[in-house]
Amino acid sequence: MDSIRSPQAGVKSQDVIIAVDVGKARNHWVIRTPDGQDHRQAPFSHTQAEYRAFLAQVARWQRHWPGAQPVVAVESTGPYAEPLVHFLHHAPVQVVQVNTSHTKKVREVYDNSPGKTDRKDPHVVAD
Repeated sequence: MDSIRSPQAGVKSQDVIIAVDVGKARNHWVIRTPDGQDHRQAPFSHTQAEYRAFLAQVARWQRHWPGAQPVVAVESTGPYAEPLVHFLHHAPVQVVQVNTSHTKKVREVYDNSPGKTDRKDPHVVAD
């Protein structure tokens, strides 16, 4: 997955962060706008149609924040993120990979609970 960069690769506070918790069947995501607000989005599955709908949502949010660059932060265990990353490789977004061991540690700080939930994880990835 050579199109993934480290999170330190030029992500700025004025960027629109799209945090994706990639799963085997469904992906859960949240958009963090430059003002620090999190906007929860519907989960999507691993189909090209749903990848396109996801990218269209990202484009809509980017229009709300002129000058902000979209950064898709992907957290995945196993190979489940590969199709999404390859799809995004040709999109006008920066893709970064978030290490799962880092999200585990941040998750405990997030709400003082080590529990993993699809509702909580995208926010942890955005952090």
